[in-house]
Amino acid sequence: MLRNATAPQCIFKVWKLIRMPQTNIQIPTRQSAAFFWWVQNTFTSSELSRFLNLLSNQMKDGRELLHRPEKILALAASVLSEERQDLLHRAHLRPTDSASQPNLITKFEIELLICRRLPPDFPLALRYSGNPQLLALKRVGIVGSRHPTFYGREQAARFARTLAESGVCVVSGAAIGIDTVANLIGHNSGASVAVLGSGLGVPYPRANSALFRCMENSGRGLVLSEFPDQQRAEKWNFPKRNRIIAALCDFLMVIEAGVRSGTMITAQLAADIGVDVGALPGPVYSPTSQGSNLLIKDGAFCVENPEEILERLANLGHQKDATRETSTDDASVLPRTHPTLF
Repeated sequence: MLRNATAPQCIFKVWKLIRMPQTNIQIPTRQSAAFFWWVQNTFTSSELSRFLNLLSNQMKDGRELLHRPEKILALAASVLSEERQDLLHRAHLRPTDSASQPNLITKFEIELLICRRLPPDFPLALRYSGNPQLLALKRVGIVGSRHPTFYGREQAARFARTLAESGVCVVSGAAIGIDTVANLIGHNSGASVAVLGSGLGVPYPRANSALFRCMENSGRGLVLSEFPDQQRAEKWNFPKRNRIIAALCDFLMVIEAGVRSGTMITAQLAADIGVDVGALPGPVYSPTSQGSNLLIKDGAFCVENPEEILERLANLGHQKDATRETSTDDASVLPRTHPTLF
């Protein structure tokens, strides 16, 4: 399947039509979650635009689409080539079949859990395995080099352990290196979220399969992916994964990073959406510390101890509480009441 990067912005106009009956609170049903997942993994950008135009012209009430999957498939067939229709058929994707796509969590449910808005390009649906309620905890991303030094591994473990033991959920990408240390120690010491660059059916890296199983079954772990279950890891998947890590964090901590690395991309993505970025200073002669040191020169927090992050999170919490107390804009406040999501 071709993945469409602009799907979230485009689908939002359809999402506005899908509301809980007799209420204005926009809470997705399992069927609408399946619909979002289906759209994300079915259309290219041009196909999506044509499909949504047809959809909006023929379905006045968004709830109708949840009960007319055969009509949706017919509309999709009119904009897909025969080859792509065959791919869709073989992928066994159905627009509103929640039974065939279990364990989906939508962008809007995540926003309710983390109590803030996510960026426009955040996927509208993610597959998950494990405990999604962990997203309601304070979350710190710990990311870094795939080829860390002993110093980097030691510091990643120290930060992950202290943060997790303090009730913070450690978020990382589960890649070999700093990410694995962060997810492993974070999970063993408290709670951790891993965001994959592959589908849940073929988790990458394979060397972490045992870790993924533990995270899925312990109640203290969560594994997320925006990709179809059998999508193998490809190099272009990881920038997409990185934007999810950046968006989920309250604070992003860089342990070690080269100047040209995926970690630096993640740090930039976090800074672009207003997430605080910290970096661990390292030896000036170490290639794996050049990126971290550059981030500090460019304005990232210079963080030497995990307690500094905990203090920053506490300050952020006070700022959010003050904002809630003084805000009079009802439209900016997320719904406080909602049905059981999981």
